[in-house]
Amino acid sequence: MASHTSKTMRLVRNGFVKPGLEHMYKFDKRKNRYFIDPKFGTASEAHAHEELAEEANVSMSGTFVATGFPDVPKRHRFLYESYNLGMEDVYFWFLNHLKQDWGFPYVEKLMDTFSASENSAFFGQSAQRLSIQEDRASSFMRGISELVKQLFQIVRELRIIDERLVPYHDWETRSSDGKVSHSKAADSTLKGIYSDFAENKGGQMQPGSIYHLAQTVGYASLPDLFFNTHVYSEKHVDRVVDGMTQFNKNVKNVL
Repeated sequence: MASHTSKTMRLVRNGFVKPGLEHMYKFDKRKNRYFIDPKFGTASEAHAHEELAEEANVSMSGTFVATGFPDVPKRHRFLYESYNLGMEDVYFWFLNHLKQDWGFPYVEKLMDTFSASENSAFFGQSAQRLSIQEDRASSFMRGISELVKQLFQIVRELRIIDERLVPYHDWETRSSDGKVSHSKAADSTLKGIYSDFAENKGGQMQPGSIYHLAQTVGYASLPDLFFNTHVYSEKHVDRVVDGMTQFNKNVKNVL
């Protein structure tokens, strides 16, 4: 509505007013536009000499509506009807004919109106093109859906990796003054990872593993000693294990 209003007032400001109202407007050369004489009030859209007889508007809305263009003194109507011929060739021929042969350099197309029955070739071609576009859009949506699913899986894997890296980082920490400290919880966690993934390959308990020795050979205390003995350097393994005087030699050798 705002666009139509601006076009109607533009007609008034350029002098396209209804016959009999010309005396109400005066032309201002400085501003190059028409202004209404203050004694007649204010300019109104009703003063515009505007075209109201456009057939395309009648067919679309069922009533005569304003076009935003000046009312023309003469009108030409061309009707072309064909059932098996494309309209593009005829349309562009007439467009060039108006510009080159009749001397109308500016041709403005106001409205395109296409209609076709369900059994027409035009309807079939339009439906086919629409179906292709819908299939293309559907394939794009499927690709986006798969990408989102993969992104969630990647995020989940990255989160699991971050969780797995925590005990590796916490196993040994170094303070600002250079002191090195170790975490017993991280050490036990890493031993559990080793027992689950290194000694139980494919869900089968490997011979020589901690729990296999505890169940079959009889070293019942071996898992407790493995998880609760914290040695943070290879150099201290013999010293720590040999210091366990309450255990027999075989258990300490296996440990």
